[in-house]
This record gives sequence, structure tokens and C-alpha cells, in this order.
Amino acid sequence: MARQYGLATPRSRDSARGAGPVLAYVPTLETLELAIRAARNSSLCVVEGVAQPLAGWAAAVNAEDPTNSEPTTPLDSDFIEVLNSLVSYGNNGWGDQFGKQQTQRRLARLPRESLDPDFIASYMMGKGRSAHGAKNLKAIIEKLK
Repeated sequence: MARQYGLATPRSRDSARGAGPVLAYVPTLETLELAIRAARNSSLCVVEGVAQPLAGWAAAVNAEDPTNSEPTTPLDSDFIEVLNSLVSYGNNGWGDQFGKQQTQRRLARLPRESLDPDFIASYMMGKGRSAHGAKNLKAIIEKLK
């Protein structure tokens, strides 16, 4: 498949820029970021693995499950509101003190069972945030649990 269609990895970042449809097979957050960039103006198919759940990304982009043609399950509107408010605090990758404090304050509104670091981090990837930032956010959430 790679010989016929091309292959991009985090080590070969320059090899895939908007080249057409992209298949991201069991991606890490970094590889998902690369796949999103490579699929710009085209389609992206993501096969989720166990090690990196991507349900949050699927919810953020309203992905469709090709095995049953169903869109992702809609999220609670209050949950979406909190998540979308976090997007703006991630402009520095949740690395600055202000962004961290505001994020912690917003997350405190959610019930503890909603604080799924993988879900929220991959949701942020779907909203255009970086893999580096998503990992920073995961660390913030894990401290709150």
C-alpha cells in the first residue's frame, strides 16, 4: 500500500502535505496530527487502536463509523460548552500558567467521571490543537482526578 500510495511518518513530515485521502492506522496523537495536516482539503480515515483512544477526536469532527455509517454519538451540550471553552486556553499548548489555571477552573465544572484525559485530549486535536498541547492537557486532567 505504501509503495502505491505513499507513506508518511512523524520522521518524514515533509512527505505528506494535502496529497489526497489519508489513512491513519492506529495513530498516536503525533501521527494523528500529521494525518490531519496531510488530509487537508481531502478525506481522513482513522483506525483507532487500544493504546490511543480517539473517541474525542471523532466527536469533535463528527466522524462517521464506516462499519455502520453512523455518526458519532452526540455529546451533552454542557459538556461541549466546557470542552469548547478549553480550546481557547490551549493557544499556547496549555503550557502557560494562565491557560492551566483557566483550564482547571473550567474542568472543575464537570463531574469526575467526565474527566477522561484521552477523550478530552483527542477532542482538542479535532478542534485544531497540537499533539504536544493535547499531551499537556492530559497531564492537567490527570492531576485533577
